[in-house]
Amino acid sequence: MSFERTPSPEAIQTVLEHWNHQGPVQFLRKVENFVYDIVDRDRILRITHSSHRNAADINAELSWIQDLHRSGLNVARPVETRGGELWVSFEDQGETFFAVVFVKATGNPIGTKENVTDAVVANWAQFIGRLHRQVIGVQTPQRPQWDRSDGVLLAQQSLNGKTDGISQRFCEQLDEMKIFPKSEESYGLIHGDLHPGNFFVDQNSQLTVFDFDDCHYQWFVYDIAVAIYSLMYISEVKGEELDLKRLYELFLSSYQKEFSLSSFWSNQIPF
Repeated sequence: MSFERTPSPEAIQTVLEHWNHQGPVQFLRKVENFVYDIVDRDRILRITHSSHRNAADINAELSWIQDLHRSGLNVARPVETRGGELWVSFEDQGETFFAVVFVKATGNPIGTKENVTDAVVANWAQFIGRLHRQVIGVQTPQRPQWDRSDGVLLAQQSLNGKTDGISQRFCEQLDEMKIFPKSEESYGLIHGDLHPGNFFVDQNSQLTVFDFDDCHYQWFVYDIAVAIYSLMYISEVKGEELDLKRLYELFLSSYQKEFSLSSFWSNQIPF
């Protein structure tokens, strides 16, 4: 997100009145959005600058989250304002923002060997499988296609004008992806960023998933790739020394209990 100025405390308190909230908020993080904990209310406030998303983007994301919630998937759903809206726009310091309030996810994040249990990995995979199954035959909202997703656009911007081996390989991979087969069983609306930073796990190892800001149209296997990379990151970068091969196999077998992954796509996963 290019916008750097944090929304003013006065603007935040004014916008919260749409949800009949008053009182303090605790700033949590800023990556692509400004995220706050609404203290003592089990609610999360997300503020998005208009340079990152427009009203149609917000509508499409929230509409899909509602559909997923109604289908029985455990997602952090948006909360309606007192006027029945899912989001409000506001001006602050000459800039336009969009505000959404979500139900706060229950549980805690994972990230160490002790809480990356077999049950968590299996439920993570099955959630993704159910997510992919849910979009089959359903009219889904308009979001970017894979080649216009934030990750691809950012990579293209970063590599623009460069001719080194990394740039060349990236361009080759894009060309390879352009001829990948697309079908209802392999391509559709995905979360796009379902790593452990975007779900909490309760005491029964059940997930609540949030942050659908990066949802876009992509091959389903992308969500699997993000999860597998996340396990590798926990093991090799954070030094938690997970049994990766066994967890990968558990993940894929659990996913396929909910949604079938063809041999063509399983062969695209390099392990």
